Amino acid sequence: MPSFLFTVPTWSTTARGTSASYSAVAAFDPVTGQFDSNQTWEWNGTTWTQRNPAHSPPGRYLHALAYDGTRHVTVLFGGFQSGGGNIGDTWEYDGTDWTQKTPANSPGARDGHAMTFDSIRGVTVLHAGQTFVTSSDTWEWDGTVWTQRTPAHHPVERRDHVIALTAREV
Repeated sequence: MPSFLFTVPTWSTTARGTSASYSAVAAFDPVTGQFDSNQTWEWNGTTWTQRNPAHSPPGRYLHALAYDGTRHVTVLFGGFQSGGGNIGDTWEYDGTDWTQKTPANSPGARDGHAMTFDSIRGVTVLHAGQTFVTSSDTWEWDGTVWTQRTPAHHPVERRDHVIALTAREV
């Protein structure tokens, strides 16, 4: 399966990618210039390289990843395991190995959610997804604790979406 690179204004084919994946996601590390996938592949702008960390999250799809630029880790949450249903685990990848985090409180198991990193406040933001029903909840991860946020105004229930924050001063 080919990989594609978008350089304004066109897409171009680059190196061959990984084997076909269903609902795979990736997060970009601006420090190292790498994309890290659930299968632990890294993209350097030209070539995909498979990494073999000592520890890895169980296989899944419909999960979410976000790169935490403050702590220099990729955060993974949840997803769906074939034959196992939704999962609600938190993992971090530091460029060498995956570490499972076990916070006392966390979002419910889900798939189809979206995550992004808020560089102003230094937290990873998780939004919505599919639990038993499609949700509209918002959570923040600071590297230690998941905190549910209940803003007065928020997007409606949704799944299989993306979110992005713009860097701005508030």
